[in-house]
Amino acid sequence: MPLTRNSQPATRNPLRYATCGFVLILSIAAFHTLYLRLISQIYYTKARKFQKDGSLGLAVNNYNKAADYQPRDANIWQKLAEAQLNMGYKKSPREALLYTLKAKDLYLRAGRYNPLDAETAYGLARTESRLEQIYQRLKPEEKNNPYDALPYFERAIRLRPNSITFHYAMARYLFRHGKDKALFQIVRSTARIYPSAYTFLKKERLWSAPVKEAVQLGLMDAIKQGLSPESAHKVMSSMLAEDKEWGRSIVHYQKALEFNEDNISERDYITLGRLYLKNNQPEEAKISFIKGLNLSTPIENAFENISRIYKDDKHIDDYDVFCREVNERFVFSSKMHIISARYHIDLKQYSSAKRILMDLNRETPTAETY
Repeated sequence: MPLTRNSQPATRNPLRYATCGFVLILSIAAFHTLYLRLISQIYYTKARKFQKDGSLGLAVNNYNKAADYQPRDANIWQKLAEAQLNMGYKKSPREALLYTLKAKDLYLRAGRYNPLDAETAYGLARTESRLEQIYQRLKPEEKNNPYDALPYFERAIRLRPNSITFHYAMARYLFRHGKDKALFQIVRSTARIYPSAYTFLKKERLWSAPVKEAVQLGLMDAIKQGLSPESAHKVMSSMLAEDKEWGRSIVHYQKALEFNEDNISERDYITLGRLYLKNNQPEEAKISFIKGLNLSTPIENAFENISRIYKDDKHIDDYDVFCREVNERFVFSSKMHIISARYHIDLKQYSSAKRILMDLNRETPTAETY
Protein backbone atom coordinates (compact mmCIF):
# COMPACT_ATOMS: atom_id res chain seq x y z
CA MET A 1 0.00 0.00 0.00
CA PRO A 2 1.62 3.33 -1.01
CA LEU A 3 2.44 5.84 1.64
CA THR A 4 0.30 8.96 1.74
CA ARG A 5 1.41 12.37 2.90
CA ASN A 6 -0.06 11.89 6.36
CA SER A 7 0.90 8.26 6.91
CA GLN A 8 4.07 7.25 8.85
CA PRO A 9 5.79 3.90 9.25
CA ALA A 10 5.24 2.17 12.65
CA THR A 11 8.21 2.84 15.00
CA ARG A 12 9.10 1.72 18.52
CA ASN A 13 9.28 4.31 21.31
CA PRO A 14 12.58 3.63 23.17
CA LEU A 15 11.62 5.88 26.11
CA ARG A 16 8.45 3.90 26.70
CA TYR A 17 10.30 0.60 26.78
CA ALA A 18 13.02 2.01 29.06
CA THR A 19 10.35 3.25 31.50
CA CYS A 20 8.65 -0.13 31.55
CA GLY A 21 11.98 -1.83 32.24
CA PHE A 22 12.75 0.55 35.08
CA VAL A 23 9.32 -0.04 36.65
CA LEU A 24 9.84 -3.79 36.37
CA ILE A 25 13.23 -3.56 38.09
CA LEU A 26 11.71 -1.47 40.91
CA SER A 27 8.88 -3.98 41.32
CA ILE A 28 11.32 -6.88 41.56
CA ALA A 29 13.45 -4.95 44.06
CA ALA A 30 10.40 -4.09 46.15
CA PHE A 31 9.23 -7.70 46.11
CA HIS A 32 12.69 -8.90 47.11
CA THR A 33 12.81 -6.40 50.01
CA LEU A 34 9.38 -7.54 51.16
CA TYR A 35 10.42 -11.17 50.88
CA LEU A 36 13.50 -10.58 53.06
CA ARG A 37 11.45 -8.73 55.63
CA LEU A 38 8.83 -11.49 55.72
CA ILE A 39 11.38 -14.30 56.21
CA SER A 40 13.15 -12.25 58.89
CA GLN A 41 9.84 -11.68 60.70
CA ILE A 42 9.10 -15.41 60.69
CA TYR A 43 12.42 -16.18 62.39
CA TYR A 44 11.98 -13.24 64.77
CA THR A 45 8.53 -14.43 65.86
CA LYS A 46 9.87 -17.95 66.48
CA ALA A 47 12.76 -16.48 68.48
CA ARG A 48 10.42 -14.44 70.70
CA LYS A 49 8.38 -17.57 71.45
CA PHE A 50 11.49 -19.57 72.34
CA GLN A 51 12.72 -16.72 74.54
CA LYS A 52 9.39 -16.54 76.35
CA ASP A 53 9.50 -20.31 76.95
CA GLY A 54 13.04 -20.08 78.34
CA SER A 55 14.68 -21.86 75.39
CA LEU A 56 17.40 -19.25 75.06
CA GLY A 57 19.70 -21.27 72.78
CA LEU A 58 16.95 -21.74 70.21
CA ALA A 59 15.99 -18.09 70.60
CA VAL A 60 19.56 -16.97 69.84
CA ASN A 61 19.71 -19.21 66.74
CA ASN A 62 16.48 -17.80 65.35
CA TYR A 63 17.42 -14.18 66.13
CA ASN A 64 20.66 -14.73 64.21
CA LYS A 65 18.72 -16.07 61.23
CA ALA A 66 16.33 -13.10 61.41
CA ALA A 67 19.35 -10.76 61.41
CA ASP A 68 20.76 -12.49 58.30
CA TYR A 69 17.72 -11.26 56.37
CA GLN A 70 17.44 -7.84 58.05
CA PRO A 71 20.97 -6.92 59.22
CA ARG A 72 20.09 -3.29 59.92
CA ASP A 73 17.09 -4.01 62.16
CA ALA A 74 18.06 -2.61 65.58
CA ASN A 75 15.21 -4.41 67.32
CA ILE A 76 16.52 -7.83 66.28
CA TRP A 77 20.01 -7.05 67.60
CA GLN A 78 18.57 -5.73 70.85
CA LYS A 79 16.49 -8.87 71.48
CA LEU A 80 19.43 -11.06 70.51
CA ALA A 81 21.58 -9.19 73.03
CA GLU A 82 18.96 -9.67 75.73
CA ALA A 83 18.81 -13.43 75.11
CA GLN A 84 22.61 -13.63 75.07
CA LEU A 85 22.84 -11.75 78.37
CA ASN A 86 20.28 -14.03 80.03
CA MET A 87 22.16 -17.13 78.84
CA GLY A 88 25.22 -15.88 80.69
CA TYR A 89 23.41 -15.92 84.04
CA LYS A 90 23.35 -19.72 84.00
CA LYS A 91 27.08 -20.12 83.34
CA SER A 92 30.23 -20.17 85.43
CA PRO A 93 31.88 -16.75 85.93
CA ARG A 94 34.42 -17.32 83.12
CA GLU A 95 31.79 -18.51 80.67
CA ALA A 96 29.42 -15.77 81.82
CA LEU A 97 32.07 -13.19 80.97
CA LEU A 98 32.18 -14.37 77.35
CA TYR A 99 28.40 -14.40 76.99
CA THR A 100 28.07 -10.97 78.58
CA LEU A 101 30.80 -9.45 76.41
CA LYS A 102 28.99 -10.83 73.37
CA ALA A 103 25.75 -9.28 74.65
CA LYS A 104 27.49 -5.93 75.03
CA ASP A 105 28.71 -6.08 71.40
CA LEU A 106 25.18 -6.85 70.23
CA TYR A 107 23.69 -3.97 72.23
CA LEU A 108 26.33 -1.63 70.78
CA ARG A 109 25.39 -2.78 67.28
CA ALA A 110 21.70 -2.17 67.99
CA GLY A 111 22.64 1.28 69.27
CA ARG A 112 24.44 2.10 66.01
CA TYR A 113 21.28 1.39 64.03
CA ASN A 114 18.98 3.18 66.48
CA PRO A 115 21.01 5.50 68.74
CA LEU A 116 17.92 7.05 70.35
CA ASP A 117 16.41 3.82 71.63
CA ALA A 118 16.15 3.97 75.43
CA GLU A 119 15.68 0.21 75.86
CA THR A 120 18.98 -0.44 74.11
CA ALA A 121 20.75 2.06 76.36
CA TYR A 122 19.19 0.42 79.41
CA GLY A 123 20.22 -3.01 78.14
CA LEU A 124 23.78 -1.74 77.80
CA ALA A 125 23.64 -0.41 81.37
CA ARG A 126 22.48 -3.78 82.73
CA THR A 127 25.12 -5.60 80.70
CA GLU A 128 27.95 -3.31 81.79
CA SER A 129 26.82 -3.62 85.40
CA ARG A 130 26.90 -7.40 85.03
CA LEU A 131 30.42 -7.18 83.59
CA GLU A 132 31.50 -5.15 86.62
CA GLN A 133 30.22 -7.86 88.95
CA ILE A 134 31.77 -10.74 86.99
CA TYR A 135 35.14 -9.00 86.76
CA GLN A 136 35.14 -8.30 90.49
CA ARG A 137 34.36 -11.94 91.18
CA LEU A 138 37.08 -13.21 88.84
CA LYS A 139 39.70 -10.72 90.03
CA PRO A 140 38.85 -9.67 93.59
CA GLU A 141 42.37 -8.33 94.12
CA GLU A 142 42.00 -5.81 91.26
CA LYS A 143 40.87 -2.38 92.46
CA ASN A 144 40.50 -0.76 89.03
CA ASN A 145 37.48 -2.30 87.33
CA PRO A 146 37.59 -1.66 83.55
CA TYR A 147 33.81 -1.65 83.29
CA ASP A 148 31.57 1.27 84.26
CA ALA A 149 27.79 1.11 83.87
CA LEU A 150 27.01 4.56 85.24
CA PRO A 151 27.29 6.46 81.90
CA TYR A 152 24.93 3.95 80.30
CA PHE A 153 22.37 4.32 83.09
CA GLU A 154 22.60 8.10 82.76
CA ARG A 155 22.13 7.88 78.99
CA ALA A 156 19.08 5.61 79.36
CA ILE A 157 17.46 8.10 81.74
CA ARG A 158 18.25 11.01 79.42
CA LEU A 159 16.50 9.16 76.61
CA ARG A 160 13.51 8.26 78.80
CA PRO A 161 13.53 10.65 81.77
CA ASN A 162 10.24 9.43 83.26
CA SER A 163 11.02 5.71 83.34
CA ILE A 164 10.58 4.40 86.87
CA THR A 165 12.25 1.10 85.91
CA PHE A 166 15.40 2.95 84.86
CA HIS A 167 15.36 5.07 88.02
CA TYR A 168 14.97 2.01 90.30
CA ALA A 169 17.82 0.19 88.54
CA MET A 170 20.14 3.17 88.76
CA ALA A 171 19.30 3.70 92.45
CA ARG A 172 20.20 0.08 93.23
CA TYR A 173 23.43 0.43 91.23
CA LEU A 174 24.45 3.61 93.06
CA PHE A 175 23.66 2.06 96.44
CA ARG A 176 25.77 -0.99 95.61
CA HIS A 177 28.70 1.27 94.75
CA GLY A 178 28.29 3.53 97.78
CA LYS A 179 27.63 6.66 95.68
CA ASP A 180 25.38 8.28 98.27
CA LYS A 181 25.15 11.78 96.81
CA ALA A 182 24.08 10.51 93.40
CA LEU A 183 21.75 8.01 95.08
CA PHE A 184 19.90 10.76 96.96
CA GLN A 185 19.54 12.75 93.73
CA ILE A 186 18.08 9.84 91.75
CA VAL A 187 15.72 8.94 94.63
CA ARG A 188 14.53 12.54 94.79
CA SER A 189 13.93 12.52 91.04
CA THR A 190 12.07 9.20 91.33
CA ALA A 191 9.71 10.53 94.00
CA ARG A 192 9.12 13.69 91.96
CA ILE A 193 7.97 11.87 88.82
CA TYR A 194 6.22 8.99 90.62
CA PRO A 195 5.23 9.76 94.24
CA SER A 196 3.97 6.23 94.87
CA ALA A 197 7.55 4.98 94.40
CA TYR A 198 7.88 5.51 98.15
CA THR A 199 5.90 2.29 98.74
CA PHE A 200 8.53 0.29 96.86
CA LEU A 201 11.64 2.21 97.85
CA LYS A 202 11.08 1.70 101.58
CA LYS A 203 11.25 -2.08 101.01
CA GLU A 204 14.66 -1.84 99.31
CA ARG A 205 17.98 -2.48 101.05
CA LEU A 206 18.98 1.08 100.14
CA TRP A 207 16.31 2.55 102.47
CA SER A 208 17.70 4.83 105.20
CA ALA A 209 16.91 8.11 106.95
CA PRO A 210 18.74 10.19 104.28
CA VAL A 211 16.93 8.30 101.49
CA LYS A 212 13.63 8.99 103.25
CA GLU A 213 14.51 12.69 103.36
CA ALA A 214 15.33 12.58 99.64
CA VAL A 215 11.89 11.07 98.96
CA GLN A 216 10.20 13.87 100.90
CA LEU A 217 12.18 16.49 98.96
CA GLY A 218 11.06 14.81 95.74
CA LEU A 219 7.43 14.89 96.88
CA MET A 220 7.70 18.61 97.63
CA ASP A 221 9.21 19.11 94.15
CA ALA A 222 6.21 17.31 92.65
CA ILE A 223 3.79 19.51 94.63
CA LYS A 224 5.56 22.75 93.66
CA GLN A 225 5.78 21.78 90.00
CA GLY A 226 2.20 20.49 89.82
CA LEU A 227 3.28 16.93 88.97
CA SER A 228 0.69 14.51 90.43
CA PRO A 229 0.06 16.86 93.38
CA GLU A 230 -2.83 14.80 94.77
CA SER A 231 -0.71 11.66 94.91
CA ALA A 232 2.28 13.57 96.29
CA HIS A 233 0.21 15.06 99.13
CA LYS A 234 -1.25 11.65 100.02
CA VAL A 235 2.16 9.98 100.11
CA MET A 236 3.56 12.83 102.20
CA SER A 237 0.60 12.45 104.57
CA SER A 238 1.30 8.73 104.87
CA MET A 239 4.99 9.30 105.63
CA LEU A 240 4.18 11.88 108.30
CA ALA A 241 1.57 9.56 109.83
CA GLU A 242 4.21 6.85 110.16
CA ASP A 243 6.23 9.35 112.19
CA LYS A 244 3.11 10.16 114.24
CA GLU A 245 3.12 13.76 113.02
CA TRP A 246 -0.66 13.68 112.87
CA GLY A 247 -1.29 17.43 112.46
CA ARG A 248 0.98 17.81 109.44
CA SER A 249 -0.33 14.53 108.03
CA ILE A 250 -3.90 15.89 108.19
CA VAL A 251 -2.90 19.10 106.40
CA HIS A 252 -1.38 17.20 103.48
CA TYR A 253 -4.34 14.82 103.23
CA GLN A 254 -6.79 17.74 103.18
CA LYS A 255 -4.77 19.39 100.41
CA ALA A 256 -4.81 16.14 98.46
CA LEU A 257 -8.62 16.05 98.61
CA GLU A 258 -8.81 19.62 97.32
CA PHE A 259 -7.46 18.39 93.98
CA ASN A 260 -10.31 15.90 93.68
CA GLU A 261 -13.27 17.60 95.36
CA ASP A 262 -15.84 16.18 92.93
CA ASN A 263 -14.66 12.61 93.29
CA ILE A 264 -13.74 12.09 96.95
CA SER A 265 -14.25 8.46 97.89
CA GLU A 266 -15.54 6.67 100.95
CA ARG A 267 -11.99 5.50 101.61
CA ASP A 268 -10.68 9.09 101.53
CA TYR A 269 -13.13 10.23 104.21
CA ILE A 270 -12.42 7.21 106.41
CA THR A 271 -8.66 7.73 106.11
CA LEU A 272 -9.04 11.40 107.04
CA GLY A 273 -11.31 10.45 109.95
CA ARG A 274 -8.67 8.06 111.24
CA LEU A 275 -6.06 10.83 111.17
CA TYR A 276 -8.40 13.15 113.08
CA LEU A 277 -8.96 10.46 115.69
CA LYS A 278 -5.19 9.91 116.05
CA ASN A 279 -4.81 13.66 116.53
CA ASN A 280 -7.47 13.69 119.29
CA GLN A 281 -10.05 15.50 117.18
CA PRO A 282 -13.07 13.19 117.73
CA GLU A 283 -15.69 15.65 116.44
CA GLU A 284 -13.86 16.15 113.13
CA ALA A 285 -13.32 12.39 112.94
CA LYS A 286 -17.02 11.71 113.41
CA ILE A 287 -17.98 14.19 110.67
CA SER A 288 -15.51 12.64 108.25
CA PHE A 289 -16.60 9.08 109.06
CA ILE A 290 -20.27 9.97 108.49
CA LYS A 291 -19.37 11.48 105.09
CA GLY A 292 -17.71 8.17 104.29
CA LEU A 293 -20.83 6.24 105.31
CA ASN A 294 -22.92 8.45 103.01
CA LEU A 295 -20.88 7.19 100.06
CA SER A 296 -20.59 3.55 101.09
CA THR A 297 -22.45 0.61 99.60
CA PRO A 298 -23.14 -1.51 101.52
CA ILE A 299 -22.95 0.69 104.59
CA GLU A 300 -22.20 -2.26 106.91
CA ASN A 301 -18.70 -2.80 105.45
CA ALA A 302 -17.70 0.84 105.96
CA PHE A 303 -19.23 0.84 109.44
CA GLU A 304 -17.17 -2.23 110.37
CA ASN A 305 -13.96 -0.57 109.12
CA ILE A 306 -14.71 2.57 111.14
CA SER A 307 -15.53 0.50 114.24
CA ARG A 308 -12.15 -1.20 113.91
CA ILE A 309 -10.44 2.20 113.83
CA TYR A 310 -12.21 3.29 117.02
CA LYS A 311 -11.36 -0.04 118.67
CA ASP A 312 -7.66 0.12 117.76
CA ASP A 313 -7.39 3.55 119.36
CA LYS A 314 -9.67 2.60 122.30
CA HIS A 315 -11.94 5.64 121.85
CA ILE A 316 -14.90 4.06 123.68
CA ASP A 317 -16.89 7.18 124.55
CA ASP A 318 -16.30 8.75 121.14
CA TYR A 319 -17.46 5.52 119.47
CA ASP A 320 -20.73 5.56 121.42
CA VAL A 321 -21.36 9.16 120.33
CA PHE A 322 -20.60 8.17 116.73
CA CYS A 323 -22.98 5.18 116.90
CA ARG A 324 -25.84 7.29 118.28
CA GLU A 325 -25.49 9.78 115.43
CA VAL A 326 -25.27 7.04 112.83
CA ASN A 327 -28.42 5.47 114.31
CA GLU A 328 -30.23 8.79 113.88
CA ARG A 329 -29.02 9.43 110.30
CA PHE A 330 -29.11 5.93 108.77
CA VAL A 331 -31.07 2.72 108.94
CA PHE A 332 -29.06 0.92 111.61
CA SER A 333 -29.26 -2.72 110.49
CA SER A 334 -29.02 -5.72 112.78
CA LYS A 335 -25.57 -6.44 111.36
CA MET A 336 -24.42 -2.98 112.43
CA HIS A 337 -25.78 -3.58 115.94
CA ILE A 338 -23.81 -6.84 116.11
CA ILE A 339 -20.65 -5.10 114.85
CA SER A 340 -21.10 -2.52 117.59
CA ALA A 341 -21.62 -5.24 120.21
CA ARG A 342 -18.45 -7.04 119.07
CA TYR A 343 -16.55 -3.77 119.43
CA HIS A 344 -17.60 -3.53 123.09
CA ILE A 345 -16.85 -7.22 123.73
CA ASP A 346 -13.33 -6.87 122.31
CA LEU A 347 -12.72 -3.95 124.67
CA LYS A 348 -14.23 -5.91 127.60
CA GLN A 349 -17.23 -3.55 127.80
CA TYR A 350 -19.55 -6.48 128.45
CA SER A 351 -22.44 -4.53 129.98
CA SER A 352 -22.67 -2.26 126.95
CA ALA A 353 -22.46 -5.25 124.58
CA LYS A 354 -25.21 -7.08 126.51
CA ARG A 355 -27.51 -4.05 126.38
CA ILE A 356 -27.05 -3.70 122.60
CA LEU A 357 -27.75 -7.39 121.97
CA MET A 358 -30.79 -7.55 124.27
CA ASP A 359 -32.30 -4.47 122.63
CA LEU A 360 -31.68 -6.04 119.23
CA ASN A 361 -33.36 -9.31 120.24
CA ARG A 362 -36.44 -7.47 121.43
CA GLU A 363 -36.77 -5.93 117.96
CA THR A 364 -35.56 -8.75 115.71
CA PRO A 365 -34.48 -11.92 117.52
CA THR A 366 -31.85 -13.96 115.66
CA ALA A 367 -29.66 -16.96 116.47
CA GLU A 368 -26.51 -14.91 115.96
CA THR A 369 -27.62 -12.25 118.41
CA TYR A 370 -28.46 -14.85 121.09
